[in-house]
Amino acid sequence: MNYNHDLAQYGGRYLSRLWKTKILSPENMQSSMTNIQVPTNNFTQCQIIVGQLYNTYNTMVSGASNIIPELGNIPYYLRLSAQIYQEKNDWHVLSALVLNLLKELIEIQAIQ
Repeated sequence: MNYNHDLAQYGGRYLSRLWKTKILSPENMQSSMTNIQVPTNNFTQCQIIVGQLYNTYNTMVSGASNIIPELGNIPYYLRLSAQIYQEKNDWHVLSALVLNLLKELIEIQAIQ
């Protein structure tokens, strides 16, 4: 259990630094999960990224689909869990993947 807890805290710190965002709750309130602010306040972009992670990369994250879009441009968070079969590099891969997907979405939206 300590491994998962430590890995979740590592992942939260890593992602929040790289994305220049925040962790939702203090580390003493976390177990093997962490909630990280996504580097966009755009509800649609966040939903698309969550869908792409699941449908294309077999990576399940939760959070964006549970928000009411009428709230406007507010910070969105992803709930991420650490599992026994994960390692630190998995957080590195996820961070780069989310940033790349977000960049692609922004480029597509700029063209339209």
